[in-house]
Amino acid sequence: MLHHRLKQAMTTMAKLAFIAACFVFIFHRVPWQDVVRQVSSVSPFWFAAAFLAVLSEPVVMALKWRLLLLDKGTPIRLGRVVRIIFTSNFMAALIPTSFGADAVRVWLMSKERFSLANAAGALLADRVLGVLSLMTLSLAATLWIGPTLADRAVVATVVGLAGGMLLALALALSPLPVRLAPYAQRALSPWLARHQPRLGNLFDKILLKLTEIHAAIVEYRRRPRTLAWVMLLNFGVQGLRIFSFHCLFRAVHYPVPWMSEIAFVPMIVFMTLLPISFFGLGIKEGAFLYFFGRAGVPAPVSLGVSLLSYLLVFGAQIPGALMVLPGFLADRRARSARDNP
Repeated sequence: MLHHRLKQAMTTMAKLAFIAACFVFIFHRVPWQDVVRQVSSVSPFWFAAAFLAVLSEPVVMALKWRLLLLDKGTPIRLGRVVRIIFTSNFMAALIPTSFGADAVRVWLMSKERFSLANAAGALLADRVLGVLSLMTLSLAATLWIGPTLADRAVVATVVGLAGGMLLALALALSPLPVRLAPYAQRALSPWLARHQPRLGNLFDKILLKLTEIHAAIVEYRRRPRTLAWVMLLNFGVQGLRIFSFHCLFRAVHYPVPWMSEIAFVPMIVFMTLLPISFFGLGIKEGAFLYFFGRAGVPAPVSLGVSLLSYLLVFGAQIPGALMVLPGFLADRRARSARDNP
């Protein structure tokens, strides 16, 4: 337990150090006074429009997750899924060092006595389709606007990242991993069992879990209609994200062409998923400066929009807080009444 806590504390410190280093580097190159000046006259109308877009995302996410759950034979009302998503978002934001929103969602589903395997399978399939929609949008839009960009290096960056990720997804969903798993087990398990027994047991468990995950995701290939609807809803989620940043650029009085936003926002969203920061802090700011800078957007504007987006994200946790806190306070009162009769 002590070793686990020490490892967790070191991971937290490493992430905080990474965030601090990113912001020191960024503000060394972009004067913070210029950023403050850029965001000091935010348009309330466009900021409110961006907030509504962010607030609508969990509802569309609930629609697509419910479709996948129903296909797994898990009957659940849409309102319940919406509640789980808002609650998990709030809990993940409240304790970012211990939980991810996805893990909290699966845990909440298990508390509702739904199948843990079905919930995890549906969530993983949703994540795969989500990454697919991100990469497809970014790649297509970047190739469209590529000839108009002064710096073609950004095109190579997006094509490399998106193309590599699409290739990785294709390989992961192919029969290849299942066919290679027995060979990997036969090659490594005996050696690990002799020299590192605990690591060998962990390797066997991970290999078994990965095989189960692969089977759970691939099973959806027999349901093309469900996949088509979920993919359409994934594009809807990305559309809301792109629209929210479009509104933020409008809010700071620097409108950006739609195609540039379609090209770069999905790639930035994908990069913030890297588990080396909290809430994508530092990563998102650097990505905004790199991608939108290549599209001719001034650095203070890009940085200001990135920082303003955190207000939207944390503001969107209010519904989750309102759903969680009453139950938490009631539980505290009940516990206090039991301890002090």
